[in-house]
Amino acid sequence: MNIKLIAFALIGTLGALTANANQYTLQSGSAYIQTKTDGYVYMRNAPHPNATRIQRLNDYTDVQVLSCEGRTVRRTDVAAQGQKGKWCRVSANGRTGYVFSPYLRYY
Repeated sequence: MNIKLIAFALIGTLGALTANANQYTLQSGSAYIQTKTDGYVYMRNAPHPNATRIQRLNDYTDVQVLSCEGRTVRRTDVAAQGQKGKWCRVSANGRTGYVFSPYLRYY
């Protein structure tokens, strides 16, 4: 088999592994809340800005990200000011709900 072809295949495979590893890091793990303005976000009972608020999470509250839902969306409500992200299912302070991903910072 051609050496160049083998090298190209290996580079492509390594690139795919790196992309998958980064995707996993963004999907689950330990994180904390960080906003730019209000100093808090609300954990919600469903992945939507109008869903019922479960609890208020202040900046630097530790959360465990369990998964991130669906496709990337652009929020149109005033609170998110057009930010793009995904809704992530998180656990914090003994409760589980959803937080918009731009407010999550991973450890």
